[in-house]
Amino acid sequence: MHGLTRLFLGILCLLVIAQAVVLWSATGRAAFTRYHDPKRAVDQAGATSARDIFADTGLEDETGPMEKLPNQFTLGLLPSGPDRHMVSLATLSLPPGLALLILAIGPLFRKKPRQAELSSKARLT
Repeated sequence: MHGLTRLFLGILCLLVIAQAVVLWSATGRAAFTRYHDPKRAVDQAGATSARDIFADTGLEDETGPMEKLPNQFTLGLLPSGPDRHMVSLATLSLPPGLALLILAIGPLFRKKPRQAELSSKARLT
């Protein structure tokens, strides 16, 4: 592979990885991928608040208020399931990362022609 082609493919791989990192950062840097759930949105709209629902249970006595998970799309660092939740930073950046690794170490394994073979080819021409 020529040097210019190798450089172009390397830059392209880095841009795909950078784009995935920017999307992950823009959607909240979640650990796992989540999508908007319309059913959960209806349930949240009907309920007054989690504090009112669980007031008699004593859940908030020692630990403080419960954490709320946003009901929106967040690209996760890792996938959270085998279906549409498979999309994540890891799965988006793994193929270009492997291609970048192959581009980087590929020249190390290329066979170099021997000096004697080169000189004999030069004599024949």
